[in-house]
Amino acid sequence: MDKKECFDCEFYSFGTTKLFENRANKYGTRLKRIAFLGLLSPVILGGFVAAFSTDNEMLKQILIPLCGLLTIGQAIYSLFSLTYKWDEKYSYAIGAIKDNARLTSEFGKLKKLADSEISEQYPKLREEYDRQLVADTAQSITKEEERYAMRQSLLHFKSQCPTCNEIPKKLASTDCDTCGNF
Repeated sequence: MDKKECFDCEFYSFGTTKLFENRANKYGTRLKRIAFLGLLSPVILGGFVAAFSTDNEMLKQILIPLCGLLTIGQAIYSLFSLTYKWDEKYSYAIGAIKDNARLTSEFGKLKKLADSEISEQYPKLREEYDRQLVADTAQSITKEEERYAMRQSLLHFKSQCPTCNEIPKKLASTDCDTCGNF
């Protein structure tokens, strides 16, 4: 075991953390929209009835049909959420962020130790890393997400891309098939 192997695991764990942060943001936003839409119609209708009355023509002609359309839209959006298991993907992403961030930190500390200590501690940590890698890979990571994770790691560690030989200065995507095209 050497410091390079520790750095490699730290590098890829960091990128994977960023990948799942991106997913958590995406699914978290979608789930918040569903919650908002689920409450929007009842709040609008309840507020209108409380402020005016149930006999108001605007309520009958405009507000009830509008709230009906909002409810249909929310139901369709919720159906997508259930079908594509957004809540499960969100929950997994949160756990993966925590686990990969811990691995990043642990490998960062490990690479600073003496070689004898690395040899002693590396196998157990590498076993955890491999288990996490298998679990993360089962989450259908796309090529675009892999390139995004690579770009994030290259940027963070100020490392050179092995394909385009660029040391990224910003996160913006490039034409590189290793650290861009995401």
